[in-house]
Amino acid sequence: MSKAFNNLAFDIMTAVSFDTDFNTMEKPEYRFALKAIEDSNVRLGVLLQAPELSLRSLDKKLFPTAYVAKYKFVKFIRTVMAKRLAASKATSKDIFSFLQDCKDPDSGKELSIAELSTETATFIVAGADTSSTSMAAVSHYITGSSSCYRRVVEEVRNTFSSVDEICLGPKLNSCAFLRACIDEALRLSPPGGSALWREVEHGGTLIDGTYVPGHCEVAVGIYSIHHSATYYTEPFFYDPKRWYRPQDAKGSRNESSRLPYMPFSVGPRSCVGKPLAIAQMMIVFARLIWEYELRRADYDSDWALGDHNAAEYVLKDHLTAWKEGPVLRFSPRVKA
Repeated sequence: MSKAFNNLAFDIMTAVSFDTDFNTMEKPEYRFALKAIEDSNVRLGVLLQAPELSLRSLDKKLFPTAYVAKYKFVKFIRTVMAKRLAASKATSKDIFSFLQDCKDPDSGKELSIAELSTETATFIVAGADTSSTSMAAVSHYITGSSSCYRRVVEEVRNTFSSVDEICLGPKLNSCAFLRACIDEALRLSPPGGSALWREVEHGGTLIDGTYVPGHCEVAVGIYSIHHSATYYTEPFFYDPKRWYRPQDAKGSRNESSRLPYMPFSVGPRSCVGKPLAIAQMMIVFARLIWEYELRRADYDSDWALGDHNAAEYVLKDHLTAWKEGPVLRFSPRVKA
């Protein structure tokens, strides 16, 4: 499923960014771009933690494959951007059209070609790669926990009378347990789980009672805090109920668990694409669950009747996360 979700997320983000359908779900022509992102991220993940390795192009010697992949992806972005620039701005309301309209508030200058290229590449990498990891993780946990699977199936199929009803709106928002399944998957397997460094401003600051001088770099490991017993009971156990609160209850989430929860980071530098990512996952999994019976390829047919819980979905930190699996069987749902 990791490969399928890679293709799906890439198709969605390139459509949102460039109003272009590359259809990598069905056609292999542009899948090289996904492989280029994956290979290039190995180098970027190391440089995020040790930027000094870029001195004298040491990273080029350490990660030759990643370096080649970087230029393949840059070439892809420039080719797509050239085609998009040739199109009329008035025909699309994609991310690129908004970037074209951006102007520096001080100088009044528009973004340069190089800046447009960098921004759109960032949107695609940050949006597609993290979303595909999130969807793969959700599919792993839902199909690995039989009690959760039964409950989310009941919720989705009782909420919608047809697959055509599944769209953004109150009905989808009412699927509180599906949202809880997504939130818990992102807690256990955050798509960007490493430390995201920030520089302390001049003059220093107090962090939890400790003075940190200005210009020092500080960070919190997202994976670490998500697995801390200080904040979560049984932190390595997949339990969507820790987030679940029906729509008619006061509040929408367990706020005490929310405080250390940061799969999209926190503060002014947090992920601007969070609403899109959540909406995307809600629609994708509501449709899959409504239309199909989902099973792990290595589980027996009675798995859903048991009391199994999923092991952790293992990720590797390559800037965003590298993942593999799960392998699932899809069979059309038998409607009553």
